[in-house]
Order: sequence, then C-alpha cells, then structure tokens
Amino acid sequence: MLLVACGSRISQENYNRITDGMAYADVVKILGEPTSSESRGALGITAGTAKWTDGAQKITIVFINEKVSSKVFREAQDAPNNK
Repeated sequence: MLLVACGSRISQENYNRITDGMAYADVVKILGEPTSSESRGALGITAGTAKWTDGAQKITIVFINEKVSSKVFREAQDAPNNK
C-alpha cells in the first residue's frame, strides 16, 4: 500500500530543491502551479516572477528565459504581542 502525505508543497524542504538555472517546468513539478505570476519579454529575452503561497509561507522565484535566476522563501513571523 502506498501512502501519500497530504500537505503543502510550499515548504523549506522543497524550496531547497530549487536550484539556479532550473527550468520553470521542473520547478512546477516540485511546487505545483504558481499562485500568481507575471512575465515580460523583449529582444528575445523573457523575464518573469512566480509566487507560491500557502498560509504563512511564500516562495518567490524570478525566471530569466524560463530558468531560475533568483529565489526567496519567507515564513511569517508571529505578530508582536500588543499589551
């Protein structure tokens, strides 16, 4: 019997699997389709940003010509206690 863990793909573990130069399609295999994305192109160069969010976790990846150029993982901090 095969058990598949239910849960978010938006995790530090999956973020660590993403490497510079990785193809967009390979990132989608790991994280699933992005929550939002935008892209632009000119003179044969495309640039885009894709974001994956799940509750307090967010991964943002910048792609140049469909390859990972940079990435950021953010996890919300607890709100300060207002007393």
